[in-house]
Amino acid sequence: MVGDLAFARVTSGLAHACALTRLGDVYCWGNDARGQLGDATTIRRNAPVRVAGDDHYAAVEAGGAFTCALSTGRALLCWGANDRGQLGDGSNASRTIPTRVRTPESLAFRAVTAGTAHACALADDGRALCW
Repeated sequence: MVGDLAFARVTSGLAHACALTRLGDVYCWGNDARGQLGDATTIRRNAPVRVAGDDHYAAVEAGGAFTCALSTGRALLCWGANDRGQLGDGSNASRTIPTRVRTPESLAFRAVTAGTAHACALADDGRALCW
């Protein structure tokens, strides 16, 4: 618990960390050179800052210099470094705020995981998608 924040899950990347609150908000801290904190800046933070946007989340996973999260509506969003397409939005542009992963619209997801420069998600129908 940090201040009034009660965390339910924590994850760490190469030089940043993020945590999911019990209320479904995501907070991140650490290096932000590539926007991996998701707060619409590239400013290093020594204390948790809330990820931008109105989405609430069920899961969060930090990758190398990016972060992905599963919204409570079961959509996938990622932010941060994207030089290898790790955000899954069809571009190679880094993002400082959560950006939806391009997936077939009929899919709902139940899990997400992130590596150094890739991410994968498990759809409700059992399919695994990676980018």
